[in-house]
Amino acid sequence: MTVSGLQISGFPVGVLIAGGERTAIEDNQIDGTGPYGILATNSARTRYADNTIVHGLAGVAGVGACAEGSTGSTIAGNDVSGFITGLCISSSQVGVRGNRVHDNHFGIFTDPGYHDIDIQDNQVEHNTRGAPFPLPTGIGIIVDGSHDVTIRGNRVSGNLVDNSGFGLGAGGVLVVDEPGVAVASNVVVRHNVLTDNGDGSLSADLWIDTVGTGNVFAQNDGQTSHPGGLC
Repeated sequence: MTVSGLQISGFPVGVLIAGGERTAIEDNQIDGTGPYGILATNSARTRYADNTIVHGLAGVAGVGACAEGSTGSTIAGNDVSGFITGLCISSSQVGVRGNRVHDNHFGIFTDPGYHDIDIQDNQVEHNTRGAPFPLPTGIGIIVDGSHDVTIRGNRVSGNLVDNSGFGLGAGGVLVVDEPGVAVASNVVVRHNVLTDNGDGSLSADLWIDTVGTGNVFAQNDGQTSHPGGLC
């Protein structure tokens, strides 16, 4: 099935795929939705491509596009803005490539326990949108307890916040554990350009806080890191 060339506005969910296989959601204009712009749940090999997804309603919205239990999905070439989370990965074996994710609370978020996720050649910028609750904002890409993740060739810039007191670093790329749930391991962060991310004491272009093993941080072009020396 293909969902293509539509203008979708004002619905709680712009496009919902439940139990689908090899569904393509392409070249749609989605705006003014509620919790989700696009949601594929309990599906396989869903393709989200070349959509423009904008939250146009008052207040804070949920997720621009989410792969939830949708193994083997591809999220490519989309423009996503105005949400708490631009792209949420709650599935394994997902490719996230060539998207522009901007002006959200978080840019790209991988949930705990999922694996084999490839985040490559995305432009993740200006994710500074505030939220009415005490969580860090201004995060470009966050790996939260996922494993076997590759973050490569992304341009991550201008994700700014002063979140001191919230207890979690903010900024460009974060790799962290989900306490008591999952550890971030075998995460490769390589060949990314990281500029002007973070503006508080708990912020950096590259922020690592994990007890996981097999993580690699190499050949990234950035200015600040936690711990130091990773850029």
